[in-house]
Amino acid sequence: MTLTGWIKTYVFFPINLQLTRHYPGGAKQWNAVFSALVAFTLIGIWHGDEWNFVVFGLLHGGIISMNMLFRKRGPQASQEHRGWALVWRRVATLSFVSFS
Repeated sequence: MTLTGWIKTYVFFPINLQLTRHYPGGAKQWNAVFSALVAFTLIGIWHGDEWNFVVFGLLHGGIISMNMLFRKRGPQASQEHRGWALVWRRVATLSFVSFS
């Protein structure tokens, strides 16, 4: 089993399920955001016990959380601009990962 599979199976899904049980209704998206932050923080800690790894996990969890929120609430690209939107997302992702 990979680290990603283990975190998804034993951390992300159980936290998300418990939050959904305790906070049903419109908070479903925020439950997933919080679960992603916890999961990525643990992945950062797994890579090492120094603060830079914790910050690395928090940064990636934060960007994944923002992506989850933006996909639900952000503007959708028109049919003619979808190719450019894809290019922009890839450039932004590469820039963020290189920066972090």
